[in-house]
Amino acid sequence: MALSLSDAFVVPFLWLHRVAPGPLMLFAGAQFLAMAAVFGAARWINWPARRFMHAGLALMALFLAGIMALGSRGHGVAAWVYPLGIVAGLGYGAYWLGLYTAALRETQAKDRDRFNGSMGTAEAAAGLVGPLAGAGLIRWAGGFLTVFAVSLAGLVPSWLLIRRAGETAKPPSRAAPPASGPAWRRLMGAMAARGAYEGLLVTAPGLLLFETSGSAAQVGALTSLVAAAQLAGSHWAGRAKGGGARRRLVWGGAVLLTFASALLGGLPLSLGLFGYGAAAGLAVPLQKVPLEAWSLDIIDGLAAPPRQATAVKELVLNGARALGLVVVGLLLVGSRDVRGLTRVLLLLPVAALGVALLLSPRMGPPMARPAD
Repeated sequence: MALSLSDAFVVPFLWLHRVAPGPLMLFAGAQFLAMAAVFGAARWINWPARRFMHAGLALMALFLAGIMALGSRGHGVAAWVYPLGIVAGLGYGAYWLGLYTAALRETQAKDRDRFNGSMGTAEAAAGLVGPLAGAGLIRWAGGFLTVFAVSLAGLVPSWLLIRRAGETAKPPSRAAPPASGPAWRRLMGAMAARGAYEGLLVTAPGLLLFETSGSAAQVGALTSLVAAAQLAGSHWAGRAKGGGARRRLVWGGAVLLTFASALLGGLPLSLGLFGYGAAAGLAVPLQKVPLEAWSLDIIDGLAAPPRQATAVKELVLNGARALGLVVVGLLLVGSRDVRGLTRVLLLLPVAALGVALLLSPRMGPPMARPAD
């Protein structure tokens, strides 16, 4: 809830501070590269899950404090856009690594679809309320800096709530065989395909709408609409039972993302973006929930330490997100016109279809854990 207040408004805030489209995409790419760096370094950092989560929250707080301090000085924020992206990415990476490591040890195979669906539903519920509240604060209570300050304060209860997270998870041994096998390779391919479209979906629609309308309130409304669709999709996906249901969900997500692109291509841009957001918001959890549940099943059956295997999985996911954003950012360097992003968004169903094709052969019960 704390971060949902501000996440939707970081890119519009930077846009107002004269950060061009290319650097904005590179800013988002820097976040995902920093996340990937955290996951790459995790094999050498033998921390309990809650310490990763606390480190992540501290870095997120530093990011919010930094953007507030620089933003209060006028246009000084533009010169620091890449360091800000790196700090935010390090924070998100540490937090999610800790969360997924704790989730692996504190869930069982039969509960993982429901767990990931419930977590997605909770995130989407916060994402539904937060952007609307943030838009209200921007309009009536002091602007962007007020939103960032409230978001920063909201991290305090998060810190307190996770003090006991992952207590049942034992720190894994550093010396263990690496992750391998056909199922693992399919999972890595699916994570790369998912990352290829998710990074752009996080950044591009809100930027396109803000450039078209100039309204932070519309960006907040779009973000909340996406969150409402994600809430429905996460709740639906969390009720899946077995490999057949998982396969139907990932194909449904691919079809919906294709439908979203048709809406964006066939309607005026501002109207099309709202239709695109609703359809894409529903599509993403239909792929994300079964994919994350399946990944927990596979990691639970590997000889590799759970933290190490989770780190590799997230490294691939966020590396793909970063690569897509960096490529688009380089294409847009030197331009203030972001309309070219619409052509990129029309290609995203190709990646979603790739996820469905990679996951179709097997998404059933987990493999047995090898004997020590």
